[in-house]
Amino acid sequence: MNGRDTLERELVAWFGEIAAPSTPDYTDAIVQLTAGRRQRPRWTFLERWLPMSVLNAINLVGNGLAVTFLGRTKAGIRDNFHKALGVSDEVVRRRLIKAGVERRRPGVAKGGQPP
Repeated sequence: MNGRDTLERELVAWFGEIAAPSTPDYTDAIVQLTAGRRQRPRWTFLERWLPMSVLNAINLVGNGLAVTFLGRTKAGIRDNFHKALGVSDEVVRRRLIKAGVERRRPGVAKGGQPP
């Protein structure tokens, strides 16, 4: 037997100790805490009442409304920048991008010039 075999055996034993399944010390506390709580009734899950296709349609409509209102909000923010700071459209656009309200236009470099 050489040093490599000894090292391999020690590694196998060490990995076995590390990877051995164990339960944390607080498992009993978690079980006691949750034992008195009832499970959520199945009728409270929306998928039980409405098919997923209807829920997806509601989601689509909601997202469309959010995009519409966000566009109006961005226009309002843009107008406020103009009134408060008296800066150009380009400066307002860069500040909105920096604030995370707007995104850069595709194909436009960071400096604002097309590539």
